[in-house]
Amino acid sequence: MILSRISNVPDERLTIIGKIRESNKKLVLFGTGIRSNVLTDMLAEYHVFVSGYCVDNEYYDENMYFREKKVFSFDSIILNGSEYIVLIAFQNYKRAKDLMEKCNGQCEMYYIDDPYDFFKMDYNFVLKNVDNLDELYNRLGDDISKDVMVAFINTRISGNPEEIYQLRSGENHQYDYNVLNIGEDEVMVDCGSFDGDTIADYLRYTNNRVKKIYACEPDDKNIGKINQRFNEQAIRKLIQIVPMGVWSEETVLKFAKGKDSASSFNNSSTVNRFIADELQYNKVPVTTIDKIIGGDEATFIKMDIEGSELDALKGAEKTIRRCYPKLAICVYHKERDLVDIPNYIMSLENDTFYYKFYMRHHSVSLAETVLYAIPVKK
Repeated sequence: MILSRISNVPDERLTIIGKIRESNKKLVLFGTGIRSNVLTDMLAEYHVFVSGYCVDNEYYDENMYFREKKVFSFDSIILNGSEYIVLIAFQNYKRAKDLMEKCNGQCEMYYIDDPYDFFKMDYNFVLKNVDNLDELYNRLGDDISKDVMVAFINTRISGNPEEIYQLRSGENHQYDYNVLNIGEDEVMVDCGSFDGDTIADYLRYTNNRVKKIYACEPDDKNIGKINQRFNEQAIRKLIQIVPMGVWSEETVLKFAKGKDSASSFNNSSTVNRFIADELQYNKVPVTTIDKIIGGDEATFIKMDIEGSELDALKGAEKTIRRCYPKLAICVYHKERDLVDIPNYIMSLENDTFYYKFYMRHHSVSLAETVLYAIPVKK
């Protein structure tokens, strides 16, 4: 049983917040990006308030301000380390580890990962869903997948990314194309194309040997970047841009735009709760993969759509039952994704095929854990 490998431990993020709250030192966030914005507001809910911000020396300018507070160079904070607690507010855990080691105790430093959807999974969730989690665990196709699944759950419970960080893979590519057994003349449906980064990576891997790529992206800013990236006529012919979101039905949804890769329909996410006001929302049309594909084929569906994966899969039911494509589905956006997404995929199996599952982790943070479903003909 998977339960024997799961750690019932306190959430380290709450411990860190408690230490900061009890300290008399000034709190400085390292970074002036979207995560600093989110963390500032999130910490305020715990009555922890930010005194200032700092950046790498190479990016420092004496006239820099962030949220109406002066921005300092990291070196200047370290020189006066006894006065400050530094909370690292960028995603890269590897770099955070290097910084904390380099600091060598000159300044009290902490790292909190995944501020976008805080505290998504606890030990009680595992207890309540242990049968479903066991079923997925037993169906995973290799030991790496089982280790990743265990690490995924443990890091969600503890808030410490170390265990999943040690298992990261595929640093040369965004997805594990060996697990996917990608060949020539694939028809890819890229749900959440962002600026075309995954498509570019996919084309490099296949040396442009693809039959067709559907680029599904509702954010007009990102669509502009896709058009700019793929402006060669030969490549552009391979890509059909679908300027819509993917969902379980055709409708119009409220969309938190302008968040780059974090733009989403998922209104429960912390990134939307803290920083998306009405001026940052617009209404966009959504459609189904079944409608996009029609009667054509699809051999590979990738989804990284900020918590809308299950809804989009429901809108691909006919395509999956007819084409049984390979699937690469992100399962880290919502607490129940690890249960509901594989359960739904299994519900689509029939007398013709079933899915074999794999899990891989593809980043230096808690994000980018992917469930791979590979069709096997009976």
